[in-house]
Amino acid sequence: MIEHDVLRRFIFTELGVRGEWVKLTTSWQTAKQNQQAPEAAIALLGQAYASVALLSAMIKFTGSMILQIHGDGEISTLVTQATHEKKIRGCVRCVEGASGATF
Repeated sequence: MIEHDVLRRFIFTELGVRGEWVKLTTSWQTAKQNQQAPEAAIALLGQAYASVALLSAMIKFTGSMILQIHGDGEISTLVTQATHEKKIRGCVRCVEGASGATF
């Protein structure tokens, strides 16, 4: 069985290590199709999606968590949001003619 969009907790009790593991497939492919930005900017958006998904999984909250980055470089805005219902969304905006590598 192939799994899409998976968030799993793990724990190694004997080592005192715990964490979260995320795999975004379907939601990430859909998000990429709706973005018009350079590949480098899209890759950063993917990292932000994974980050906000992991952060929201580790904190008990009701509502939404937003990761928002603004800059003066080629990428002017990068925003991702995750809700307590495990829904994610985001967008990236670049200046015209940008390669999408810098904030």
